[in-house]
Amino acid sequence: MKTLRTRSSTSAGVFLRAGPQSRAVCSLCILSPLKTPRLSSQNRLANPPSSSSTPLPTNTPFLRPLTSVPGTHREPLPSHRIPRFTIEYSALDKPFIGKAKVKASKFIPKPTSSIPDHETFLNRIGRDCAQFSSKFNSWDAFWTASSAQMEEMGIPPKSRKYILSWKDNFRSGIALRPIPLNKKKGSARANILPKLPRPERLAEHRLTISRARKLRRARRVAFRKARQERKVREIKSGGRKRELPKVKGLERLVIVRG
Repeated sequence: MKTLRTRSSTSAGVFLRAGPQSRAVCSLCILSPLKTPRLSSQNRLANPPSSSSTPLPTNTPFLRPLTSVPGTHREPLPSHRIPRFTIEYSALDKPFIGKAKVKASKFIPKPTSSIPDHETFLNRIGRDCAQFSSKFNSWDAFWTASSAQMEEMGIPPKSRKYILSWKDNFRSGIALRPIPLNKKKGSARANILPKLPRPERLAEHRLTISRARKLRRARRVAFRKARQERKVREIKSGGRKRELPKVKGLERLVIVRG
């Protein structure tokens, strides 16, 4: 410890005797503020720096307070980088874009050779819609009529929905045809098919797994009985050649001793 103290004192004495320039540098190092640790945004806002402390340099970046987990925050794209697309189409193409619902007053199709007027139109779609043809004055009035206007004319809801759906189909180019109802006046037809007679041959030759097992078991039992009978006859006859009677389901067996 004594050696360390002498060394430190001698080094300090040599440094102080070096001259005024070195002493000035030493004073600057002692009086300059130490490097403080970097504070978070919340601590910086809670404890703002006083005016007496040294100001921060101008090239330090501004730290935004954390509003989310670090690494997940992304700056929004500027407006000039967002892609924008515009589609131009004529008024006749509007009903054909993505089956969008377009008001009937915006597009009135022209009558064709097969559909010259609205009476023919209502007659073609069926379901007794031809009875409402007198409620429309002209072709344009028929196509501009909305569901509320047709309700005022006295057309029932089911017929209104059916006519409006066929209007959209005709605008899309679908041919007119009547679509009949599955039910009539709340009743439906139930047809019961008669049961066909089972052929006799199929019933005769029918063989199930259980029956096949019974047959195999019966054959095994018959073979055992024949074997026992052979032993008994062999004992009685003294070991001569014998023929057993034919067993049902088995061929004639010729028994030879040895």
